[in-house]
Amino acid sequence: MGLLYIGLSVVFSLSIAHLLKIVRKKEMPIVPVLVVNYFTASLISFAQSDAYEVLKDVEQTTYFFAIGTGCLFIINFFLYSYSLYKNGVGVSIAAMRLSLVFPVLISLFIYNEYLELSNYVGIALVFLSLLLLIPFAKSKSRLTFSATLLLIFFLNGLVDVLLKVYDRELAAALPKELFLFLIFISSALIGVSYLIIKKALKFDRHIVFYGILIGIVNLYSSFFLLLALENLSGAMVFSATNLLNVFFGTLLGVFYWKDHLKPNQYWGLGLAIIAILLLIF
Repeated sequence: MGLLYIGLSVVFSLSIAHLLKIVRKKEMPIVPVLVVNYFTASLISFAQSDAYEVLKDVEQTTYFFAIGTGCLFIINFFLYSYSLYKNGVGVSIAAMRLSLVFPVLISLFIYNEYLELSNYVGIALVFLSLLLLIPFAKSKSRLTFSATLLLIFFLNGLVDVLLKVYDRELAAALPKELFLFLIFISSALIGVSYLIIKKALKFDRHIVFYGILIGIVNLYSSFFLLLALENLSGAMVFSATNLLNVFFGTLLGVFYWKDHLKPNQYWGLGLAIIAILLLIF
């Protein structure tokens, strides 16, 4: 079942990228869409849980952990949607998914999951492939491009680490439905606060429609990832999901969205696939 959960998580994750790309193409304001997305995800996850009986017994530190994770979710999601529009689907997904090195290292050194020599080689190749994917240059636009991908890399890695910590340390005290509810509702409230400050708290039917769609796939991408972590090792789960997202995300970007990659970026994507394969086997 663990592999099935990985496959479902990947399908929903790629759907997020596709829908965010559409939102950016239609030039809709991204923050209102993200707010609707997070409210949708939080309502569904709350409806699937027995909230009162569990939340009254949850420790305060667990609340702070979930809320902090939610803050990172919306920041990372905003950067990701921006990169999808500016840099393309394939490279954006690759930069985000290469961050698997962080939860893999946590699984190895903190939770003592066993890795073969080939897995260590794969971790080293992750960094090399990232360097190939990012075209460092002196122009301001290229520096912005590089900074965006690096931020996605590190922030998404941190989010994955927090999901791993939840699976090993907090899952027994806080069911995943309520954990996801706390993450998504805190993200939604942060987004609403931002819109109020900017005096941009406006929603039309297109924003609501795409926000609801993204919220559904966003929730189940995380939900099935947590289910996979319950059944398989963290190194296996994060490696497999990242491999599949990079590979099919690149196909989606090149063949559907007509992304244009530079030769070094093709090498980087190819090396990324090899790196993740080495992490799996």
